[in-house]
Amino acid sequence: MREHDVPSSGRTSALVARRAEKGPLSDSESTDAVRRVGLRELKERMSEIVRQVEEDGEAVDITRRGAVIARIVPVQTKPPFDREAFERRWAEHEEFARHISDGWPEGVTAVDAIRDVRE
Repeated sequence: MREHDVPSSGRTSALVARRAEKGPLSDSESTDAVRRVGLRELKERMSEIVRQVEEDGEAVDITRRGAVIARIVPVQTKPPFDREAFERRWAEHEEFARHISDGWPEGVTAVDAIRDVRE
């Protein structure tokens, strides 16, 4: 008896039946969205698969008898702090603040300006 011929009940048997109609899974089935890897292949190639997830930044679905049971996803890391980019951006904000200040009417507070716009 082959693995996908194992009798089961309920939802699992429906999944197995639909999968059997499509034919046996390859060890490394892919979809447009996420690559799929069977448990057996994962067991045999764990280090390689995890390295690919890390390097490519793409998730891998883990399947048992054609059904996805888990997903390996890369960890999202923050890029390192870029001091030069921060200082450039800060200078842009300072320039914008000067531009606003140059055209701001004498004796009008920001609160007064907002009240005036809301009325």
